Amino acid sequence: MSHDGWWMDRRRFLQLCGLGAAGMAAGAAAEAIGGSIGPLAGTAAAATRNTVLVGGAAVRPPAVPLAVRDPYSSTWLCGTSLPGQWSSGWNGPTTPVCGIVRIDGHPYVWCGAPGLKGVPSMSQTALEVTPTRTVFTLQGGGIELVAEWLSPIEPGNPQLQSVPLSLLTVTVASTDGVRHEVQLYCDISGQWASWWPTDEIVWQTSLTKSRHWTVELAQRTPLAERNQMAAWGAAVFSTPTTPHVTYQSGFSTSVRTSFADTGRLPNSVDPNFRAIDRNWPVFALARDLGSVGSVADPTYFSMGHFETGYGIKYLNENLPPLWESYWRSWQSMVDDFLGSASSTRQRARMLDAKVISDATTAGGANLAALCTLAARQAYGSCWLVRGPQGQPWAFFEELSSGGYISTVDVMLDSCAVWAYLDPGYLAMLLQPMLDYATSKLWTEQYAPHSLGLWPVASGNPHGAAAEPMPIQDTAAIVIMAAAYAKAVPAATAKAFLEPYSAAWTKWAELLISQLSPDGIPPKQLTTIDYMGALTANTNLAALGLVGIGAAAQIATILGESSNASKWTAKATQLTTAWQNYATDPSHTHLEGTMGTAGTWSNLCNAFWDTALGTNLIPTSVAAMQASFYQQKVGPYGLAVNEVWNQLGRVDQQLWTAGWLSKYPVGQAIIDAVVAYAGKTSYTVPLPDTYNTQAGGPESKRNWRARPVVGGVFAPLLVPKS
Repeated sequence: MSHDGWWMDRRRFLQLCGLGAAGMAAGAAAEAIGGSIGPLAGTAAAATRNTVLVGGAAVRPPAVPLAVRDPYSSTWLCGTSLPGQWSSGWNGPTTPVCGIVRIDGHPYVWCGAPGLKGVPSMSQTALEVTPTRTVFTLQGGGIELVAEWLSPIEPGNPQLQSVPLSLLTVTVASTDGVRHEVQLYCDISGQWASWWPTDEIVWQTSLTKSRHWTVELAQRTPLAERNQMAAWGAAVFSTPTTPHVTYQSGFSTSVRTSFADTGRLPNSVDPNFRAIDRNWPVFALARDLGSVGSVADPTYFSMGHFETGYGIKYLNENLPPLWESYWRSWQSMVDDFLGSASSTRQRARMLDAKVISDATTAGGANLAALCTLAARQAYGSCWLVRGPQGQPWAFFEELSSGGYISTVDVMLDSCAVWAYLDPGYLAMLLQPMLDYATSKLWTEQYAPHSLGLWPVASGNPHGAAAEPMPIQDTAAIVIMAAAYAKAVPAATAKAFLEPYSAAWTKWAELLISQLSPDGIPPKQLTTIDYMGALTANTNLAALGLVGIGAAAQIATILGESSNASKWTAKATQLTTAWQNYATDPSHTHLEGTMGTAGTWSNLCNAFWDTALGTNLIPTSVAAMQASFYQQKVGPYGLAVNEVWNQLGRVDQQLWTAGWLSKYPVGQAIIDAVVAYAGKTSYTVPLPDTYNTQAGGPESKRNWRARPVVGGVFAPLLVPKS
């Protein structure tokens, strides 16, 4: 089947299913947004002309980010066509955005599926996804409309990164040499305030430098959730104030039909607060663009969900959202965000170009595509707050696989994106865990596993943080600290590491004791905890060995030469014993379970030896594993081991691709993972755990949107020499 035909079939499938993977029946989805879902005028023609690029590569994304800033500001399109389906939250609930444009008196839908009688959709001609932007190009009525969704990534700037808003830029221009009278409309629904459609909501509009809509629960509960959405705070939807902006709230079909008929809104507010699913209320903004020629000014909208006063509860202390440290009100934050839209977009384009260029150099166009899919997903799991002493702190949620806060093994799985792109962000993520681990509340010798359940970081070792992983978590936190130190100036690294000097010593000695005398780890959990506790796990031992080497690097930075020498020597000794014991009798590979012939595993943890330059694992092991894995790579990737021989992890495979980047199998793994991402029928934010033979979802783990996909940046951490 040709690519064009494939796109058409998939788009038709999504239309007929309404939300597809969002899990809502087509009829219910139609009701939720005040209209029916059915075939759209011009759909087939649009599909045959549509081109889709991800990071410059011709890859179909399983889902694309629209407005993705944090776990509560997270809206995705689980497909590739902007008109004809509704957007949804990361875990499936519908979060509709509707866009209509009126051209010379004729209305067209450019976003969403309102099902307005007699209103056709524009034809989508292109979709381009970059690390920070998702850009749709559509045509109809003699104009071209470009809708760019930007969720900024602002390395080194906690203030700008703390803004929980995304930018929608809509540009309209004539394509037929004739000027056209154009009016532009956009709305969000009550579902942006709650992911339970029966919840009661309230709303209001306000005017500063921008026209704002705010929508929130009638009954708010700070630091609680409703269907994994904040039960406090408010959705906000805004556009810069001009004389040509009008607004309205009310029943979805009535508001949209009114604009379609007249090209403007009556500047009215529906006074009847109610449940989301009762006469589905929407909150609309419209702008009269006047006579449009071949060049048009952009129209900006911002959207997101902000929380005031309450961010994360950390050890019984409320830590407010970080944005409150910089702005006196949410209105001033929104005004500044919209007012600086042009410069924000310019920075985004520069960052996109850098990521795509670096990734292409490291692993070709397919690696650039993976980094593009991963960037906003990884950042979108995080939240910035003001720490106990006023410093910027970051927490992340283990989305869809438990809801834990800042789980250490998951942080390691994810951290390559920050180690490459934004080392300071990695430090902000590490500091809350280090603060807890070095407090009187943590009494274990090994590192903690997590800080609690989102959004309450209780740090209770007998509750959400109870899952002990002595080698996995201890080595992980030491390795991440060393990765941060490697990426920043020496003085900056020392200032970060020094307050935790005693912890590095304690953890280095813990790892040595766990792996002595012969490099064999005792029975315990690894990051793939659903496999249960494992004995003599070769991959876990590799992580522990690199952790000891990383501790030696930290000791060197801190001027602790005695510890540095001692730990380097011990790591070298244990690595030799580990290699000897783990080598399979066939001498073709290292065993997955040390001392058990015929076993094997993805030795992904060896990546950190290369990335940090601890240089413990011999190149002969890399060459041997590269040859062995060349025979094991399935059509969609490399499985985790011989037992779970059809289960793959995106992040762990890319670690291995980075470690073995000098061998053909490194690129083969990258290409296989991209094949999975482009094929899978699991149309949700990139699932990291999947079937490497079939390319579909792994049967028992319905995971999506997890930050661990940040691990695809691993090849970019490999030293160029």
